[in-house]
Amino acid sequence: MTLTFADNMTDIQECNVLFKAFIRKLKLKYIKDLKYLAVIEFQKRGAVHYHVLLNIPYIPQKELQELWGNGFVFINAIEHVDNIGAYILKYITKDNNDERLMGQKAYLTSRNL
Repeated sequence: MTLTFADNMTDIQECNVLFKAFIRKLKLKYIKDLKYLAVIEFQKRGAVHYHVLLNIPYIPQKELQELWGNGFVFINAIEHVDNIGAYILKYITKDNNDERLMGQKAYLTSRNL
């Protein structure tokens, strides 16, 4: 899943608060034992967005977008990916040298992952 902001949100701390609120809503509504890995990335306009891997069944995009409430949600099934580790690693390492991430965590995970 990719979560983007409609507004040009660039403050990572502020975005993380909104992301964590979304995760709480997912847990309450769909799956209590939610596991996730989210990687922070920046759009060309500078806005934060998240690439998220979750252990949830299919949920319609419209429902996810309503829960997110901050912009747009894109969902992709990744059953076609042969090496899931390499797929995720690509996102984790993509912006490693981005100055905006210096001193920040480039990814977020659930405690139970």
